[in-house]
Amino acid sequence: MRLRSTFPRSVFALAACALLTLSSAASAEPKRFVKGQILVQPKPGLSQYQLDKILYKHKGMASKKVRGLDVHIVEVPEQAEEAVARALSKNKNIAFAEIDEIVELEAFTPNDPEFASGWHHAKMNTPEAWDTSQGDGIVVAVCDTGILASHVDLAGQLVPGWNTASNSSDNSDIHGHGTKVAGVIAATTDNAAAVASVAWKAKVMPIRVTNSSDGSASISAIASCISWAADHGALIANASYRTTRYSSIAEAAKKLRDKGGLYFSSAGNDGNDPGWSNNPYINTISATNKSDGQPSWSNYGQFVDFSAPGVSIRTTTKGGGTGGVSGTSFSSPNAAAVAALVMAANPSLSPNEVEAVLQNTAVDLGNPGWDPKFGFGRLDAAAAVAMAANASPGDTTPPVVAVANPGANSEVSGLVPVDINASDNFGVE
Repeated sequence: MRLRSTFPRSVFALAACALLTLSSAASAEPKRFVKGQILVQPKPGLSQYQLDKILYKHKGMASKKVRGLDVHIVEVPEQAEEAVARALSKNKNIAFAEIDEIVELEAFTPNDPEFASGWHHAKMNTPEAWDTSQGDGIVVAVCDTGILASHVDLAGQLVPGWNTASNSSDNSDIHGHGTKVAGVIAATTDNAAAVASVAWKAKVMPIRVTNSSDGSASISAIASCISWAADHGALIANASYRTTRYSSIAEAAKKLRDKGGLYFSSAGNDGNDPGWSNNPYINTISATNKSDGQPSWSNYGQFVDFSAPGVSIRTTTKGGGTGGVSGTSFSSPNAAAVAALVMAANPSLSPNEVEAVLQNTAVDLGNPGWDPKFGFGRLDAAAAVAMAANASPGDTTPPVVAVANPGANSEVSGLVPVDINASDNFGVE
């Protein structure tokens, strides 16, 4: 997501959704991906028969779709995954093709004496925000390693979830990371136990995206999580993995957005700029520390939308207690939880309007305006909730639609791809 204009803080100014063009910047580390399959989306109007013919030329076969999306999981010969994806990407009838990459968790546990401080609440002004909104009625999907449902601070905070890695109901925490993320968002608060969360009257939808003990997950499982969440009433989904550059994730995030929701993702912990482009459907979050600086390990770049505390965050743990954690894995759920407060403060706001509220009220850090380290700034829960509660939005701008291909007065025949650009200040469904 990025609304690049500078808006007056007294009014809403909402930008049109741009068409998505994803970067495929190469990583310095060897890629891990699901062997023998890739992810492919045909352009609208291409029949299954025509798609099968295209795939057959590359020894590919469509086996099934990512849940709820027009993204096919295509079986290909092992060791040919990247080559086939590149070749299909050049076909004019294919919207995108990409390997089903496996992404790592974005968390670590440092040796830091500030684990139990809860400093991030004061920094984001969450106690002041709670006077107006505690996240009531908002369901936040946590696409992660599962959740310890019996934790004293999470019991009663969960709605039914799923496991998209095995297509089962087992969403117990296989690693521990998911329990930590859930605690940041919506651990029970004001109960004289454990920790305080940001949106403590929101509910968490636990969706496990991995069956690996190291917590790594495939892009197809995370995309399925976002889609499942959209189909089951979640208005926010968070995946504390680096997912911004993947077209399949963008498709799932767009589906959630079309249903009134928003998707949040981690910027990553490599301490560099991976070269990814901005993604209009994804809110990517970098990390800040207690002094509103950026820790050395937080990624940055054109893809960053906002920043939020991600150092020494106290939260719930798989062992049933609490602990301190750091990483963009925890700045992302902090941001997602602030969005939940905003949505609860004014349920009539569109996704674009919620993002505009976050943008207009963020504390500007680094260079003036948007910058690659902090995006539009570090989120301020109290200011965001106050603006949302007093907002009176209205859709007065008509959508803009244009046929990009074929060109005007063109004569065509046979199988012809048609590209249409559509934009609207309230979003396009």
